[in-house]
Amino acid sequence: MKYLKHINDVVKTHSKITYQHTIFCLFLAFICFVGLMVDDRMLDGISVWLKPLKFSLSVAMFTYTIGYFTHLYNFKKLKRKVLNHIVSWTGTANLLIIITQGARGVKSHYNMTSLLDGMLFAAMG
Repeated sequence: MKYLKHINDVVKTHSKITYQHTIFCLFLAFICFVGLMVDDRMLDGISVWLKPLKFSLSVAMFTYTIGYFTHLYNFKKLKRKVLNHIVSWTGTANLLIIITQGARGVKSHYNMTSLLDGMLFAAMG
């Protein structure tokens, strides 16, 4: 438990953007969980909120891990900050697209059924 507190302190002090992004992703995961409980729409036999929930949790774990690992590696402060910002902002963009597509009740990946869907899928790439 002491080691986990150390990791949390390191991320919170040395990689603030990744820490804040992790909290944001967990908030989005909570919203998706509520959507999973109250919305009964299905897409291919699965709730439209399950994929956004899984992605929110996995992006939170990924961003938090990157925030810790960039501290372990001997990056200069500016390089660490730029890397953490890139990971956080691209993760945010991807999550917002996935959640938007889930809320619309359409596939987020490999969806080329309309111009908007194709553009959103291309933006995630």
